[in-house]
Amino acid sequence: MSENLFEPNKTERIPRGEDSFGATRWNPVEAAKNYGTEDQESRSLSHHNSEEDFDGDTQASANTLMARSDDVILRDPSKSVGARFLQVILAVLFPALVLIGAVRAVATPWFAWAIYNRPGFPADEFGFTNEERLTYGNYGVDYLSNSAGEEYLGGLVDSNLNPLFLNTEVSHMVDVKNVLLPVFFGGLGLFIIAVLVMFALKSVAPGGVRRGLFAGSIITLVGIIALAAVAILNWDAFFTGVHQLFFKDGTWTFNYSDTLIRLYPPQFWVDAGIGVGALVLLTCLITLLATWPSRRRREHDRMVTQLKAERYATE
Repeated sequence: MSENLFEPNKTERIPRGEDSFGATRWNPVEAAKNYGTEDQESRSLSHHNSEEDFDGDTQASANTLMARSDDVILRDPSKSVGARFLQVILAVLFPALVLIGAVRAVATPWFAWAIYNRPGFPADEFGFTNEERLTYGNYGVDYLSNSAGEEYLGGLVDSNLNPLFLNTEVSHMVDVKNVLLPVFFGGLGLFIIAVLVMFALKSVAPGGVRRGLFAGSIITLVGIIALAAVAILNWDAFFTGVHQLFFKDGTWTFNYSDTLIRLYPPQFWVDAGIGVGALVLLTCLITLLATWPSRRRREHDRMVTQLKAERYATE
């Protein structure tokens, strides 16, 4: 206890470890008790700061990963310029491939057999039997797709040992072959290109093949309907226009008594046109059904795109 210098009647207790002037005195007992406490608090604070730094780094990494994933999704490869270009290429190739394939299917002996044997097909006015028509007609059909020269047809004779075809007829068949063979081989090349495009689309754009084929089938369907309308409205003008497009005037017109007309009368070409149109239409309908953008297919494409984006983001 000490007296207050300013108020003598009041007293106050001096705190432990301090003298009357407020100076701190060293206490060995208290020092021993507090030994190591400050280091422990310092280590605890350092550990707490480290945890905060770790949590901050983890959150930053997560944010970076999410941002990268969002960026990948925004840069969906199926919507890139390259993927869209490939889809356009596939859509453009589809009509050509379907039309060439239909023409090739019609230019076969089995189709000629079906035409000659269908009920109502007109008989030959100049004496060819159905069997003779089928035999000689198949020679002409085979010639269009084989590697034989013009002697393949020029050397044929009828039952009286007379040349079956006139030189002008053989010349026209050569012209037809010179048109169809490059078209058929070109169709094979286009098919290979289409397969490569589909493989490329499948790897970078989920659903790209389906969208390309769907668009191509729509284009083909519109085109074949337009051509069918023109042919129905005026078949003669349509037939003449096709021949004028590929052959010189005067090289593709013959008399009704000539062998080519007897084997392939106008009704033959009408049936062939119907066959081509039917095959194209059937192919388009099947493709439309197989590639229709249903909700389930769109969801599947979206899920595949998301998985690819996430896989890319984690690499």
